[in-house]
Amino acid sequence: MSLEFMAGMADVKPINDGIDVERLSALKTFFEDQLQDKRIQGASYLISKNGKVVAEAAVGRRTCREGSDELTTRASGNIYEVTMTFTATAILQLVEQGKISLHQPVADLLDEFDNPHFESITVFHLLTQTSGLIANPHIRGESFHFPHFEWQSTFKGHWLQGILSFPLSGKPGERHELSYANYAVLGVIIEKVTGASYETYIENHILQPLGMNDSFFAVPQDKRNQVLYSFEWQEWGINDSDTRMPRSFIGLNASLHDLIRFGQMLLSGGMLDGTRILSKRSVTMMTSNNLSDVKERSWGKETDNCQFGLGWNVLDGQGVMMSPGTYWQGNAMCGLYIDPKEGLIYTYFVPNSTWNFEVANALPRSIVWSALSPARNEGEAAQRTDTHSILQENTVKQLDRHLKELVASGSIQGASYLLACDGECLAKNATGILEYGSKKTLERDTVYLVSSLNKLLTMIAVMQLVEDGKLMLTQPVKDIIAELDTDQHRKIEIFHLLNHTSGLSPEPGMFGEPSPNGWWEYRFLYDGEQENSAKWIKAILTGPSIAAPGKKRLYSTAGYILLGEVIARVSGIPYEQYVKERILQPLGMEATYFTVPEHLHNKVAVADEWQDLLLRTNRTVQGDPPRSGAGIYCTIDDLHRLGQMLLDGGVAREGSRVLGRSSIEMLERNEFMRTPGLLWAGANDRHFPCGDGLYPLKQPDFPMPYYHDSVISCALILEPSYRFAAVVVVPSTIDWSPEPLVQSKNIILSGLQ
Repeated sequence: MSLEFMAGMADVKPINDGIDVERLSALKTFFEDQLQDKRIQGASYLISKNGKVVAEAAVGRRTCREGSDELTTRASGNIYEVTMTFTATAILQLVEQGKISLHQPVADLLDEFDNPHFESITVFHLLTQTSGLIANPHIRGESFHFPHFEWQSTFKGHWLQGILSFPLSGKPGERHELSYANYAVLGVIIEKVTGASYETYIENHILQPLGMNDSFFAVPQDKRNQVLYSFEWQEWGINDSDTRMPRSFIGLNASLHDLIRFGQMLLSGGMLDGTRILSKRSVTMMTSNNLSDVKERSWGKETDNCQFGLGWNVLDGQGVMMSPGTYWQGNAMCGLYIDPKEGLIYTYFVPNSTWNFEVANALPRSIVWSALSPARNEGEAAQRTDTHSILQENTVKQLDRHLKELVASGSIQGASYLLACDGECLAKNATGILEYGSKKTLERDTVYLVSSLNKLLTMIAVMQLVEDGKLMLTQPVKDIIAELDTDQHRKIEIFHLLNHTSGLSPEPGMFGEPSPNGWWEYRFLYDGEQENSAKWIKAILTGPSIAAPGKKRLYSTAGYILLGEVIARVSGIPYEQYVKERILQPLGMEATYFTVPEHLHNKVAVADEWQDLLLRTNRTVQGDPPRSGAGIYCTIDDLHRLGQMLLDGGVAREGSRVLGRSSIEMLERNEFMRTPGLLWAGANDRHFPCGDGLYPLKQPDFPMPYYHDSVISCALILEPSYRFAAVVVVPSTIDWSPEPLVQSKNIILSGLQ
């Protein structure tokens, strides 16, 4: 595959190739803001989509020295851990040539490993960093620790003896830890097998064949004025000729343009411009997860199922916006991301003196993936000229008959529904009583309390802030709400609140207790507090956690109330104002209210005295928690607008962008199927049966519609393969009666053809 951007690069303008170029401009703005706040020295990046450059920019200074020239996208620099992917490529080349094998003991190749302590370490263990060799400094939180190369003087220059002087951290293959020592040893293996220095081999078999003309281990004199660095000591790498150990872990200097070429070679199955570097099978092996049930304990991160390829970190999708299968390598200075599903490559330099990973890496990558253009679902409905043929002829009649029977039996007070395909209303009706004790009937424009469907708006707001580079899903909530900085709560992440896996108090009655209390019952304990958020936050956090974060799914509106506070603090405006400005107004949801205007009270469905009182007194008072878990009112038409935006990849029918396609796809992913959970029915501990990505409820093994309901008996149903949306509301005096909703859903979906 030829790279169209390589010729005349300086004159290339961003082009729209499945990416929202205007949205992508937010990335430069983000880095400019970080530069102004002095969090970074500069930033440069390059993004390609399907072999074409769609964005490039640079801000700030090239070096840390006073009077430095400006950073440009032509600058090169030390690519740190990305160097390891070149080492892995070289190893796989030798595997393809039959000179070594992946599961060959290192002792067969290096005599130093031929002893009982290290003889079980294989080449595969080195590539996946699971050998147990000495890890990088501070990776386990230790106060003082030397990297392996600092021990050269102790062993008179024999750095390999320094590595082998430390005991293994565990049995090879048992634990993944970032360890440059693994890749230093791989460099020696390359030298031993090929008879050439590591650097010479990489130059002859990867850099030169790929035309990576601005990539060097020792930068030539005439290229040194293009190299970026953040510390004066980093200058050693520009012209370092010390070859006591192979520079196979962090030693390569390269330009962004060269990294794009390397990335495109991998996207193209190991070949670029007619030159094959690796076989397609090797590329697949290198960039796919190679670990199973391997633990990782590093930099405060804990996981029992590490995802790692051969030299590459592999993203499984959980908590990140990129497509599952995206692979990357890098750190807080430089990185390379490759998304095979989207044909997207993102590479960056962000020189900074604090090694700020969030600012340099985690936050900006969400901005990049948020710019993927919406793609209409090419389902069956998209091929039809008559959308009304989606429903079987008698479906609406059957639904009407069923709902009227429920109203007549007293099971529900009334019912209203809207069925639509590709944005076109197929059927809409209302039956029953508007207000308990009256004879006024429901109308098609009736306003309903939709309770927990409010959580959809909160999810969308959180994802918008992630797209804006202001929030990370894996970010600890304590970073934003200091009250959670306790032993019990400091490991709770934004992602845990979204997925009800925080361990915070679940809904009252979850465990079948006879007299359940909600968190609000404990606010009296903090009557001495000023009327601010501290009072209700402390009430939510009162008592022991139900489970460790991420270990159990327990439906918790309290977690969503905390998310409302997160949204307010990060955005700088109250939660309700944020939702109105960023979601309701762009979607044209003009009949949606946190507080219903008094002149519209006669249009609101009220099922009992409690709902009547709530309608008349529902006001925001200073010090009250945000209404981000429940409490919003809207019509079925407005709920349909919300659902249609999700079906349309994040764009409102009028064209306003609410979310990026990557966020929508992330909301659709099913990421906690193995998490035990509790349901009210029976309250038995078991694996949660209906899937729980951020908003859908679906089985993992076959396609199902997305379904979200609420305790006030309303539901939003989306069937993407048909581009079909349904809204059903069944106000009732019975506290959470899901049967009418589930029965209606079954009638509707069974009628799709």
